Amino acid sequence: MNDIKKPTDYVVLKSGSIVKDDSGRNSIQWRLAKKLGEGAYGLVFQAERVEPPEQLAALKIEKEPNGDKTIRLEREIMRDFENTGKSMVLYDSGVYDGRNFIVMNLVGPDLRKIHQSTPFDEKTCIKLALHSLFSLKKFHDSGFLHRDVKDANFALSRSYGSNDIYIIDFGMARRYARKDPSQGYRLRKKREFADFRGTLCFASLAAHKRQDLSRADDLISWLYMLCDFLKPLPWANTENEEKVEAMKEFHFKTWLTSHPSLQTLSLIWNELESVQFTDRPNYRHIGDILIDRLYQLNGRLNDPLCFWNKLRNEPEMEEKIDAELDTRPSDEREKKALDELKSELSKVVVPGGLEYVLKEDDDFFEYLKKEKEVEKKKKGEEKKTISNTSKSKSSGYKYKGQKKGKEAKLIGKQKKDVGPGTKF
Repeated sequence: MNDIKKPTDYVVLKSGSIVKDDSGRNSIQWRLAKKLGEGAYGLVFQAERVEPPEQLAALKIEKEPNGDKTIRLEREIMRDFENTGKSMVLYDSGVYDGRNFIVMNLVGPDLRKIHQSTPFDEKTCIKLALHSLFSLKKFHDSGFLHRDVKDANFALSRSYGSNDIYIIDFGMARRYARKDPSQGYRLRKKREFADFRGTLCFASLAAHKRQDLSRADDLISWLYMLCDFLKPLPWANTENEEKVEAMKEFHFKTWLTSHPSLQTLSLIWNELESVQFTDRPNYRHIGDILIDRLYQLNGRLNDPLCFWNKLRNEPEMEEKIDAELDTRPSDEREKKALDELKSELSKVVVPGGLEYVLKEDDDFFEYLKKEKEVEKKKKGEEKKTISNTSKSKSSGYKYKGQKKGKEAKLIGKQKKDVGPGTKF
């Protein structure tokens, strides 16, 4: 008998649909609300936990069963990344109707959406740069490259007035470093060829040349994004990849230095140009360049972003706000936030340099495989314990096998306990 489902057999997901893990690993149910987005392989819904405690979330699910490994990859990344601070939080994951899904915290509007309706001045751009740099550095410290850094993949918090920025959408991410107890972090070997990864407008030159990407390439994409906030990139409306590549390679630096509002970003470009594949970028130096410029503009790190008052009643926000946000943070809070930022940007979690690259005959995933085997075994033991506990507490009647009537065998209670009124 053919068990393969036809397209018409799949559950059509819509507002009000209930999604839960079919494996029985847990009993959490999520009721879908409005659809937030749709990609080539997945759908994203706003969802609400059915049973207490009630919880709003974002649920991402594959369009078709086993159609893509992206959501499983995102789940693994979020598990590694969620304890680093200012990161997406994984609430739940599983398989529903043959489709992988993940449930995570809701975030506010992304920077692309905001920028389309609200022009950014230089002060706002610098503040966004500092907060997004913090998030990107934390992501790199989890051992992954994002490889699709752009304005649509940075989102605000849903809390009105918060300056936290989340990095989202890990569908193109790749692990570049591993950690094992005996050697610390080790870097992955550079590939001779790599497929294009990223978005045409923001991809680094290395991506165009089909080279392996590094932490510096994520930062170059981030820099392109910041430039575009202040001045449209020269290739912004060009769809021909060869033309975009040529403009990035031969015209970008001249364009960057010709605009006074981009002078600070040109200093960062000079820093990134010399970073090699295995190098750790100097996040602290980049941050210092931005901080110096922010204070030259009489800005402060914790000043409310200029567009918050405009966004206060947007549907993405956590609650409707009637009052405008006009309070400035105290000097003490500003100093604390600045010290936290500088400390984080200075912290070396994943080092850089050729001496940290694995040798040719080393398997990059060897230790990770062992780690996953231990975790899988542990989960299996926990599941077995839960199952045994459940059986010991059971007081109902169960059939052993599929036999019915006189041939049915009862387990859990002895046959003599069954009275004439018992129903199965």
